[in-house]
Amino acid sequence: MKKPFIASLLTLLTFASAQLLAAEPTFMKTVLMDNTEVHVFELYFKPGGASPEHTHDYGRVVYVLKGGTLDLVKADGTAVRKELKPGKVVWRPAETHIVKNVGDSDVQLVEIEVKK
Repeated sequence: MKKPFIASLLTLLTFASAQLLAAEPTFMKTVLMDNTEVHVFELYFKPGGASPEHTHDYGRVVYVLKGGTLDLVKADGTAVRKELKPGKVVWRPAETHIVKNVGDSDVQLVEIEVKK
């Protein structure tokens, strides 16, 4: 009686593991360049995706590759909503925040932190 249960459990765990491994991440950060002058990285958010809380020590230029709706959540919990269109260029100051994709489309950005 225990063997069919264990076999079923193992099958279920194998299926669940395969689904988790096959799932696409909802947030990705790729470093494109990092030297003494700049830190350049590409950010990708699927709908519902969010970055962990992080700090930008320097101001940065943000170039929008794929636009959408992002909430920038400050350390104190307040949020600012940004509607971004492809091709838009934005300046962001040094800050600590979480970025959440609250829209229904993928968002892709390139950020260039200008080190001082």
